[in-house]
Amino acid sequence: MKIHYKIMALCLIILSFCNIVLADETNTKPLIAEDYYNLAVTLEKQGNIFESIEQYKKAIELKPDYDEAYKNLKKAYSKKGDLVIQFKKEIELKPDSSLFYYLLGRIYIEKGMTDKAIDHYKKAIEFKPDYAYAFNSLGMANSKKELVDEAIEQYKKAIELKPDYAEAFYNLGKAYNKKGMPEEATAQYKKAVEFKVDYADAYDNLGKVYIEKGMLDEAINSFKKVVELRPDDVDAHDNFGRTCFSKGMFDDAINSFKKVVEFKPDDAFSYNNLARAYVEKGMSDDAIVQYKKAIELDPNTPEIHNNLGMLYEKLKKYDEAISEYKLANDSN
Repeated sequence: MKIHYKIMALCLIILSFCNIVLADETNTKPLIAEDYYNLAVTLEKQGNIFESIEQYKKAIELKPDYDEAYKNLKKAYSKKGDLVIQFKKEIELKPDSSLFYYLLGRIYIEKGMTDKAIDHYKKAIEFKPDYAYAFNSLGMANSKKELVDEAIEQYKKAIELKPDYAEAFYNLGKAYNKKGMPEEATAQYKKAVEFKVDYADAYDNLGKVYIEKGMLDEAINSFKKVVELRPDDVDAHDNFGRTCFSKGMFDDAINSFKKVVEFKPDDAFSYNNLARAYVEKGMSDDAIVQYKKAIELDPNTPEIHNNLGMLYEKLKKYDEAISEYKLANDSN
């Protein structure tokens, strides 16, 4: 049975190679990065590390931001030794390899060696002047060094080379944010989600810019999109809830804050926020329950005692109100 399995697997690999060759010769179906990636995974499963590496490289050449292929390529190379050494060997074999200068730049970024990463991204661009991904990565590296103006120019160059490059638009938006240019940041985030409709990070940053501009309706729509795309993201629920609260949409705020306390059952301020929303809805008993949970978790925060005190005062429960106000003062 094991022999039969190996023969079948070998046949599948040969068939995959034949399909790739046939596609190349007939041009009936252009090869995409996923074709090479899938072949690489099959080869790696069969223990053919050398050939799998070659196919991962082809996948990344076609799609340099193909993170799964990059991760698997690193894993495959690490079986041969230190990644930096292995990638340097590839450059020694092919000194004009823009791909490996780019990949080595990514490794240096992961190691926190930003200056070396910048040098290698520049080398990648030197050998491939239309390398949009290298320009984007160079911009990100310069942004880490707070060289924001340089980063902006590099993101613009990446977009010029690849006009549908969602990540470059997103990064350009972040750079404009750093420069205190919210209008320009908004425009870039909008372009990012135009080209990548499921770009949660871009929607999230877009929502935050709208908050700064006082555009609550637009912020709510953006944060709602983040929640839809990342339903397990507690910050997305919190941002949506806070914005709905500011807008007076208390039912939506309550639902969001309920999700937050579900994800963060030990966070006192999450219960405090839920309680405040209940107060605005006139649901005083529910609010008191949530304030008490918050105080149980964090008895030394004046704000929570003060909020509960104000609610008791509103309900004409003056003794309880005085008690909470005293605790608030003591906490100070």
